[in-house]
Amino acid sequence: MKIISATYAVLLPVWLCHQGALAAICGDGSCDGDSTPAPAPPSGLNPSADHSRMIAYVGNWQSCPTAAQLTQYTHIVIGFAVSYTDAPGKNNCSPTCEIATPPICNNAPNPALLGELKAQGKKILVSFGGAGMGGSWAGDQNDCWEYCYGRETQVASRLTAIVDELGADGVDIDYEYFYEDNQNGSGFNKGTQAQNFLTQVTVGLRNSLASDAIVTHAPMDVDLEPNTAYFQLLKANSHTLDFIMPQYYNGMTRPVPDGIGGTGQGSTSALEHYNEVANQFFGGDATRMVFGFCINDCSGTGSNANAHQAAQIMTDLSTSHNCHGGAFFWVAIDDTEGSWSSVVNQAITTSTTCSLSITPAPVTSAPPPTKAPTPAPVSPPTAGPTAAPVTAPDGPTSEPCCPPGYTGLLAYSECAQYYYCVNGAVVGTPILCTQGSLFDTALQYCNWSHEVSCNGVADCNDSPPVAPPTKHPSAAPVSSPPPTPAPVTMGSPTKPPTPAPVSPPTAGPTATQVPCNGGATCNDSPPAALPTTPPTKTPSAAPVSSPPPTPAPVTIGSPTKPPTPAPVSPPTAGPTAAPGQPTTTPVTAPTEPSSELCCPPGYTGLFTYSDCSEYYSCFGGAVFGGLSECPQGTLFDVEFQMCNWGNEVSCNGGAGCN
Repeated sequence: MKIISATYAVLLPVWLCHQGALAAICGDGSCDGDSTPAPAPPSGLNPSADHSRMIAYVGNWQSCPTAAQLTQYTHIVIGFAVSYTDAPGKNNCSPTCEIATPPICNNAPNPALLGELKAQGKKILVSFGGAGMGGSWAGDQNDCWEYCYGRETQVASRLTAIVDELGADGVDIDYEYFYEDNQNGSGFNKGTQAQNFLTQVTVGLRNSLASDAIVTHAPMDVDLEPNTAYFQLLKANSHTLDFIMPQYYNGMTRPVPDGIGGTGQGSTSALEHYNEVANQFFGGDATRMVFGFCINDCSGTGSNANAHQAAQIMTDLSTSHNCHGGAFFWVAIDDTEGSWSSVVNQAITTSTTCSLSITPAPVTSAPPPTKAPTPAPVSPPTAGPTAAPVTAPDGPTSEPCCPPGYTGLLAYSECAQYYYCVNGAVVGTPILCTQGSLFDTALQYCNWSHEVSCNGVADCNDSPPVAPPTKHPSAAPVSSPPPTPAPVTMGSPTKPPTPAPVSPPTAGPTATQVPCNGGATCNDSPPAALPTTPPTKTPSAAPVSSPPPTPAPVTIGSPTKPPTPAPVSPPTAGPTAAPGQPTTTPVTAPTEPSSELCCPPGYTGLFTYSDCSEYYSCFGGAVFGGLSECPQGTLFDVEFQMCNWGNEVSCNGGAGCN
C-alpha cells in the first residue's frame, strides 16, 4: 500500500483506503486531486520505452481510471493481490497464504478495461502486498506476510498464474513489513524467514514469468538504506529486477518541502538516496529508478505532492540525470482526468534527453566535470600481447551466467559489458564499458577495443575459464602504452594527482621511499572516501610520447576524484610532490600488516596490501580473487583506486584482520 506513515521509529497510522475507509479520508472532497483540465499527452509517450515512465497505482476497490487518465500512463499497477479478507482492526489472513485473483477496479474484474489497456500498449502489473498484509509502523496489527513464509514456490507460482490469467505484464512486490529481528523494537523474530521469502519469491518470479515480463519492488525509502537487510538482498538480486520504485513519501526523505537535494524536514536527501540505490543496484543506470510520489493520502508525513511540486522535483532530477526511469504515484483516483500526471509527464518530457538507444551515464552525487578529457592519440598505440580468448558459444546467452565454481569477471553483450561471478553464481547486473573500450577478460577490466579479442559471452556449460592473472601485467614499453582506465567521478576533486612525466624517470621511487603506517583494521567502517559501487570505467587518453604508470585493473569501486591526464609536452620540472612525502595525512593504524586478506563488513572496492605494492578486491565484505601487483615505480592509491606514482601515494600498509 502506498499510504504509509510518519517518521520510521514513531510512524503515525494513516487510514487505509483499501479497508473501506476512503469516505473517512475523502468526505471533505480533498481526494478529488487537481481540478486543472488535462492537456494533451506529451509527444513521444511510449509504454515500451525503458525510461521516462508514468506508472499509476489503481486501487482495485476504487473507481476505474478514465480515458483521459489512461492516456497519460505508461504502466498501470493493480493494487492489490492479497492473502486475506478485510476485517475491522486486523484482517483475516489465509493460514496457507492463498492469494485470490484481484479485481481491477470498482471491486470488479473489468476484462473490457484490461483489453483496452492491452490494445493501447499499456503495461499492466499485479502488485502483491500492500499495507493490509502487514506494516512495520507503530500500531499496525496485520501479520499476513508471516503465513506466507516458507511458501515461496507456491507464492511465485500463484502470482505467475494470476499474471497469465489477467494477461498482465509482470509483478510488483509491495512489502512494508518487518524483515529483521526486533526491527523497530517490535519483537519480530522471523528475520531470516522474511529475507529468504523476499529473495526466493523475487528470483522465483523471474524464473517462472515470461522472459519479457516485468519484476519490480516498491519499498519504503527507509527500507532502502544500505544498512538494512532489504537493501542488501535486493542489491544481491538486482539482476532479476527490471526497475525499482522507492516510495519517497514516508518521512525519511521529504522532497516536497526540502527539495530533491535537500534535508530539513527529512533526515536524508531524496537525491542522495536515489543515487545510492542506482549506483549500488544498477551500476549507475538511472533509467531503472522510478521516483515515487503520493498525491493526497500522505499528509501524515507532510509528503503530499501536487502536480506542480512533483513536476519541479522531476525537473530537478533531470538536472542530475538527463535520462531516468520516470515517476510512479499513489493513487489514480486522485489524478482527476489526468490533471496531475499530465503536468508531471510534461516536465519529464521537456527536461530529459532520452532516446530508446541512449546509454545512461553513471550516477554521480556532483555535476560532471566541465573539462573534456585529453583526446586519444590519432594513431593507436602498437598493440601489446593479446591474451588467448575465452571460448564462447556461437551466439550470446539471453542472461548473464557463470561456469560452475568460477569466481571472476566475464564479458557480456559482445564485450561491451561485464559482470561478476562468485563461485559460479552471478552477482549484480552487467556493467557497461564506456565508448571506445571493451571488456578484456584476461586483464579483467575495460581495455581499448583494438586491444581486445572478443568472443561474445561465456559459455556457462563449459568448464570455468582460465583464471585471470593474480599479478598485474608489467608496464608496457615506452613506445606502446596500455590504456589507462579512468575512474568514474563521484564528487568534485579536492586535489588531483600530479601529472605523470612524459619522459619516464630514470630511477622511479620505490615502495621503500613511501611512508607506511601499518594497516587499517577490517573491524572499522569502510574508508569514507570510497563508494561501494561498481562503476563503468572510462579509459583515459594515452599520452603521445610516453605512458603514465600502468594502472591496476579497477574492476570494483570508484574514487572520489579522477587523475589528471598526462601532459603532451614534457614538463619543465619533475613531479610536484617530493619523492617519499605523502600527499595526504596518513591514517593511524597498526604497524604490522596482517598476512591474511580481509575486508571491512559490507565493503565493496579495492584494498591495498603489504607495502602498497599489491592490492586486492572486496565485494560485499568478502575477499574477491587474489593479489595483483602494481608495476615498478608505482604503489596502490586507495583514494584513486589505482596504481599511482610512488611519491604521490601515502601508504597505509595492508588491511589488518584483527
